[in-house]
Amino acid sequence: MHTSLGVSFDLPLPLAQSFSLVASIASSSQRGKPINSITLPWIREAKFGHTLGIRSNVLSSLSNGSTRPGPADLVHWGRHYGERSSTFTHNEFAPPTTVSHSKEEDGYVGYFHFCNGIDYTSGPAMVEEYLLKAIGLESRPDGYFWSSNTNVASYGVYNNKQMVLTLCAYNIFGRQELRARLIILVAKSRKLPVTVDCLYNVTSQLLKKLHNYNRYTVTELPESFWLELAVSSIVRLFYSGDDPSHQLCGTVSLPVQLQSKEVITNAVDRIIDLLSKGHLTGHRASMGAPTASGDGSKVFRYKNRLVDALKRLVLLDLSGKIGDHAISRIETAYGKEFDYVICQLYRAQHNKNNDQQFLSLVHTHLGQDSTLTQAALLMVEQVRFLVAKGHYSVALTIAARAVGILPLDFDAWYHLALCYIMERKFDQALQTINCLPVAFTKLRLAEDSVDDVYDTYAMCFMERMVYGQGISMDSFEKFFPPPKSEFLMCDEGSIQNLWYLEFVRRPHLRHPISGPFFQSPLSSATPIEISAVDAHIMKVSSPSSKRHILSSQSRGNPWTSVLDFDRTSTWGRAYDLITTIVAIIGWDSTVQAKANVFRKGDDEDNKNYVVDHLTCSREECQPWLDLLFLVVYEDIRAMMVVSSEDNNRSALSWNMIGLVGWSCKYNLKDSISSIVTSVAGVAADGGFDYFGTVKLLEIYNEFVLSDVESSSIDRLTCVYDGRSYSNKLIVQSISPTVLEEFEKQLVDGYLTLELVLLYLMKLVSWNLRWYQYIPSHLATNTLVKLCIKYDLVYIRLILRVVYETYKQQPSKKTSQGFSVLRLFATKGTKNAPAADFAEADTVVEYMERLLSWIESIHS
Repeated sequence: MHTSLGVSFDLPLPLAQSFSLVASIASSSQRGKPINSITLPWIREAKFGHTLGIRSNVLSSLSNGSTRPGPADLVHWGRHYGERSSTFTHNEFAPPTTVSHSKEEDGYVGYFHFCNGIDYTSGPAMVEEYLLKAIGLESRPDGYFWSSNTNVASYGVYNNKQMVLTLCAYNIFGRQELRARLIILVAKSRKLPVTVDCLYNVTSQLLKKLHNYNRYTVTELPESFWLELAVSSIVRLFYSGDDPSHQLCGTVSLPVQLQSKEVITNAVDRIIDLLSKGHLTGHRASMGAPTASGDGSKVFRYKNRLVDALKRLVLLDLSGKIGDHAISRIETAYGKEFDYVICQLYRAQHNKNNDQQFLSLVHTHLGQDSTLTQAALLMVEQVRFLVAKGHYSVALTIAARAVGILPLDFDAWYHLALCYIMERKFDQALQTINCLPVAFTKLRLAEDSVDDVYDTYAMCFMERMVYGQGISMDSFEKFFPPPKSEFLMCDEGSIQNLWYLEFVRRPHLRHPISGPFFQSPLSSATPIEISAVDAHIMKVSSPSSKRHILSSQSRGNPWTSVLDFDRTSTWGRAYDLITTIVAIIGWDSTVQAKANVFRKGDDEDNKNYVVDHLTCSREECQPWLDLLFLVVYEDIRAMMVVSSEDNNRSALSWNMIGLVGWSCKYNLKDSISSIVTSVAGVAADGGFDYFGTVKLLEIYNEFVLSDVESSSIDRLTCVYDGRSYSNKLIVQSISPTVLEEFEKQLVDGYLTLELVLLYLMKLVSWNLRWYQYIPSHLATNTLVKLCIKYDLVYIRLILRVVYETYKQQPSKKTSQGFSVLRLFATKGTKNAPAADFAEADTVVEYMERLLSWIESIHS
């Protein structure tokens, strides 16, 4: 039998399993010191070496202008079972079209997983440590030996054949691929040492050269190479961990560079040292194409994935001290060269009122350089500040200046259009939207790949589901063993319903919500479940809908998600602007404004060459904008149709109605109610509504937690991913009183503190089940801001209360549960709806350790 394996690393406080270890973890700054073990997935290849070949093809196609930070680190394990072994000849989880084994495989079977977050600063020592402990080998003074809990017999070591363990890691900054290969000859007895030989090679994508090393000559690689590799790893950690659309099945998010305040500070220093190379890490597609001003300095020198990672680290600190340290380091190292980045850090700091510092920085910089790229970016930040304060007229003037400096910058045009909308100048707003540099990719997108990397598990799973095969529970648990606690000998952060019962009852859900599965709840639904969704909603929200296709093409991805399509591409952000206008003045008035601004394409044919100066002064609507109006019309029409129907609906149907309604800004309260109903309905059946849970937490962050900061620089935009809180802005534009009442209804009804913590616990546990040992930005940001709004001790107490309230209690009826749950309770049953937690669940202990980790960073 295949057994789950433990790997020892420096882990952050939330993963500490013994209270006696807390002090040593919080105070330890040593790298590579084993503290705890974590579980890793091992997915079997359909054909040996196929995953390594895919990676080679991807790297050969990477260009210098790539908007992505390269593929996740790959760990590949080749085991020899023999050509006649049933393990070799029979693979239960393989595509139905798989060809027979080739002679080149020679009895070898390949297993793999992906990982992000390894701390490479200690050089090859960390590489070897990770690989050896991944398979259960321990380094002792007299050699390498198998750990006591390792089942060597299951590894396939017949005929004295070697095992080959390979780690591939991509250095974004040097455009170099490191491949470390460990060749392992297994001894016949566990008491004898294992022979391990280490080989390395580094391939330069720029110079097209290959350099080979052994474990002795690898020290010739400069320290800068390993530092860049460590920073590359942390950039990808947040890139895929915070956006599941960029995450491959079988990806592990390692926390070794975030274990304590001191370690995080070191990671911040490494990032700052590489700020001048930040443009090499890629940028968000929502920012548009790269542009430049007269000084030749590109926008993405300041807005890139490296700066995103820096902000992400600063956002973990409740005290704001890490932010102070980062700002001081940047000023010392670069002077005024990265004032825009400092401005972003002012916004990211918690418990710091940086309004005056922000205004002083903008004023000083614009007084010195008012026509360069960075000046225009700071003007856009000033526009955000003024819009949040309600000073739309002044913001409009500054936004126009920013557009004049960067006429091809999407963000500048976006905020100019937003200012016109808030000034109620809708004709000018539509003219501005018509000028938006909306980008569409001309490349053919591979629908079976995540960032050009073929997702082996996801594609095989979907292909087998077509034939009704999927994956057996036995193979599923071998590929994806539940994360275990080494010291307590139990699951780590588990919820039984999510970790076990969900997969037993619903075989079609045996996969993470990532890559192609992140598109929509429809992507993981059965044909019967899909048939219950209203046809009008299906038409506008399915993966084949116009909205989905256009957003995907604009983003440069083969798919987009119903959760975030309106903020992850330039087309999606244009959709956000149009729906904002519709929400304020209505569809009919919007169409009338469009008719006033734009001339029809056939006007010239009908004028008989008679000059009409009124017509000549009107622009022609861009084709993409015409199509966008059609998409918005179909979304609103679908919502009007389903809202007028009084039918009993499935949880999936309620979910899709709520998600579509929220994105097109159609009756916000009803949309929230629909999503809450979906989440409650799925929970009543013992399941987990991932999409509904994420959307409700995002809504809570937008309306409630965005106001808890001491600073008021910008409470209408997320500093980390740049998403605009458009729905909040719409409600605020009506009147501050209406916004206050809306927020009060949320915190007193749909999104009470208890329910928010319930959703948060489920989301953290679900992601942990898929080896995300660092919670996503949504989870950590929600938890940090809850600690600011209330108190860390109070949040810890309420977590326990929530757990006890929603825990299974056979002797009692569920009391004071979420009222909507009872809508889904089966009549005549005493213990319905299903309990959210069981006695054996360990999620509450994990959440408490997560709070302790946050507290340790604050101290």
